[in-house]
Amino acid sequence: MGRQKQFLVNLCNTAPLNRSNQLVVIHDTAVWRYPDAFSAAFRALYRVLQPSIARKSRMVATVSSFSAGELIHCFGLSPRTIEVIPNSGDHILRIRPEPSILAAHGLEAGRYLLAVGSANPTKNHAFLRHLEPLLAENHLPLVIAGARIPEVFAQSEAAASPWLRHVGYVSDGALRALYESAMGFIFPSLYEGFGVPPLEAMHCGCPVLAAKAAALPDTCADAALYFDPWDPGSLIKACRRFIGSAQLRGELQLRGRFRARQFDWTDSSMRLAALLKRI
Repeated sequence: MGRQKQFLVNLCNTAPLNRSNQLVVIHDTAVWRYPDAFSAAFRALYRVLQPSIARKSRMVATVSSFSAGELIHCFGLSPRTIEVIPNSGDHILRIRPEPSILAAHGLEAGRYLLAVGSANPTKNHAFLRHLEPLLAENHLPLVIAGARIPEVFAQSEAAASPWLRHVGYVSDGALRALYESAMGFIFPSLYEGFGVPPLEAMHCGCPVLAAKAAALPDTCADAALYFDPWDPGSLIKACRRFIGSAQLRGELQLRGRFRARQFDWTDSSMRLAALLKRI
């Protein structure tokens, strides 16, 4: 069988431009919604590549109803050519935790908050500096884990203080340990096509505070405490309520475990297999 007759599956945003007999999974349209968050070279490449691939490919899949709407709006795709196959967070449970990460950074289980993400400005980590007085008042550090990728993302303002601890890249095992021992997980992202980290936290029993933005309300449903990621007062109010109520944290933990189980990589792979069989 010739190469052009074989059906090609591309799972992460890009695909060959010279093929139509293929499926491409496009996770979001962040390059269009937040262009300044990306390097000039990356932005220029994706703005040419993604629409061309999406319009030429036989089928496009994405990870949420929110992202499907974005593809329709930004690329002019027909809803009939888009399939929604969600992500999951259950992979975190297959990773062995590495609790030594806590001692390495002087952290006490249950006495820190956690944020996770790359240095992409859309992750909005600089916004977390508004929490410094509240963190100091409660003697509660906020740990921010995530690597910088200058080839892809523009440089973001780094929030730094005695109560905001940047630990950089951590291993998957260390990340699971951080989730499991944190008082709570804060996800202030401005733009997500799905939002995997909140589900990872929920699987690990870590209650979640999330930005009310993009796909996050759809992904987290009633299992997160929301705040406006553009309003410092909203963030502070939500965090004060969260820190002050063990009952609220317990309720969010229970809701989170239930919500996280609604997404499963095995189910998503079966949906992908069914789609391929159909087309």
